[in-house]
Amino acid sequence: MCLYSFVTHISKLEPMHKKNQNDTFGRNDILTLAKKFNTIKMNQTQEKLNELYDSYLEKVLSNKEISNYILNDTISSPLFINLDLSSNNYIESDVKILYVGKENNGWFGFNERNVYGMNNDIFEKEKYLNSLLDLYGRFELGKKYQKPFFLFKDILAEKIEERNYKVGVLWSNLLRFDCQNKWELKKKVFEIDGNEILKKEIEILKPNLIVFVTGPNYDYFIDKTFIENEYIQINNKPIREKCIIKHQNLPRNTFRIYHPDYQLRLGKNYRWDIVDEIVKLSVF
Repeated sequence: MCLYSFVTHISKLEPMHKKNQNDTFGRNDILTLAKKFNTIKMNQTQEKLNELYDSYLEKVLSNKEISNYILNDTISSPLFINLDLSSNNYIESDVKILYVGKENNGWFGFNERNVYGMNNDIFEKEKYLNSLLDLYGRFELGKKYQKPFFLFKDILAEKIEERNYKVGVLWSNLLRFDCQNKWELKKKVFEIDGNEILKKEIEILKPNLIVFVTGPNYDYFIDKTFIENEYIQINNKPIREKCIIKHQNLPRNTFRIYHPDYQLRLGKNYRWDIVDEIVKLSVF
């Protein structure tokens, strides 16, 4: 149980009295204290993420080839997580889900950069970073998009909430850029840091459930990121279809499954069945 859930439970009890009987420390005081604590923790966690992203951008912008790819929209801008979301509070959650896709489907290209007044210039690093964080926050984990990719995470979260857990979800990607399906280019941008950025996101965010909806064709990048990992079968099904990933840098509840777009080809009930399996196999 997270701190916020604990103090929420305590707040339902009778008010506590201080030595002065007229001075009551009640449930509203407890909830206010919990909110302040979690705001501080969220800000501290975001600062760690920002330091990570600042360092990553330094590598990107100092690489002339990669930065030119971004400027001419050969690849997208990178995806950076912003914890300040109105749709859910990851920090306050009992179950923290990191939902990992393949790569961006376009992200902060030429037109969007102009909206932010970037004038097609990404070399103002602080402004570029802040713009990317703002975009992630405004995107609200795809809340406005009725696409299978974003709907699947909502179905998963709702299923876990049925077990009376407070659930928070964050979205990241295995690859930081949209490379327009150019496989050699994917490898090139991956090698910017060998995907240390994803490993450090996991270290900072401490999720207790990670779901890679990347399908088997991106296992190459999972293997390169989490060296000497182990793929474990689920219900004797082929590892290609679904598996548990075991590695020292991943939580116990780490799964790799088909991308939600592909799941639709397998029948209308398939995604519900895979959600049930994930929930049943997870230990919180």
